[in-house]
Amino acid sequence: MGSQSAVLGNVELQQDELWHWVGCVLLGVMLLEGFVGNRTTA
Repeated sequence: MGSQSAVLGNVELQQDELWHWVGCVLLGVMLLEGFVGNRTTA
């Protein structure tokens, strides 16, 4: 790999990782709220 393509790939990878973590956090919050909600009502 050339250094230029490696830099471009790294930038794209960082953006993909950012959205991946954002999605994971949102999903985790939704699951946590559902779990806590089910626990408190039971």
